[in-house]
Amino acid sequence: MNIDKVSGGTNKALGWDVDRTLVSHTAGALHLRCLDYALGSVLGIKTDVGKDIDYAGKTDRGVLIEASRKYGKEEEFYRRDQEIIEILCLEFEEQIKDCPIELMPGVEEALEYLSKQAGVLNGLVTGNSERVAKAKVRKLGIEDYFIFGGYGDRFENRLYVVKQAVSEAKRHAKEKLGWGSLEVYIIDDTPRGIKAAMEGGVKGIGVMSGVDKDPNSFMPYKPVVVLESLKEMDKLKTIFPFMRR
Repeated sequence: MNIDKVSGGTNKALGWDVDRTLVSHTAGALHLRCLDYALGSVLGIKTDVGKDIDYAGKTDRGVLIEASRKYGKEEEFYRRDQEIIEILCLEFEEQIKDCPIELMPGVEEALEYLSKQAGVLNGLVTGNSERVAKAKVRKLGIEDYFIFGGYGDRFENRLYVVKQAVSEAKRHAKEKLGWGSLEVYIIDDTPRGIKAAMEGGVKGIGVMSGVDKDPNSFMPYKPVVVLESLKEMDKLKTIFPFMRR
């Protein structure tokens, strides 16, 4: 695959997915259990989201709607959605205190390199609820890298998560930094995440650190590159050549 180098003076926003892109699968497994807990607590249904739903790359809101529909509780979900999401977040914030989670391979080095770049903003673009995503990165001590975000508690469709993040990144760049143009990239381990990037008019970088290990699964959505893992720093450095702050 040809890898295009970013033009020298272009300011950039990099939107990072969380589960299996930044953070190990143990956090995702806990997250699934908390989704089940929230649905059971409010709607009284016994779900197994991890088995019942093809959840990879979907938003929390989308998964909750899909599970509620499966058990004939969709209308009640819409009446009580904020209560369900609040219980999800509270339960996750409590349970993660004792959950052993790790950074995915290469994340620390990639964030270190990119954070030292001139004209680069990092943010979170994830199907996670905002409080869940922030609890994960806070647990690992990387929360300060991320300036903007798009989150999955507000939208069923991941495209709108991307749009929220892009809007927030551009607003921050203009109002806080005085930047004009901004080139946006989404870094994600799922084809759904890269599809949302394409549909949102921004560039995608696929990372095969999740369930999908077939690079061809990403190709219909025109990623800049598909990485084996974030340890492939040589390819990241080709896309984002170093410009000192």
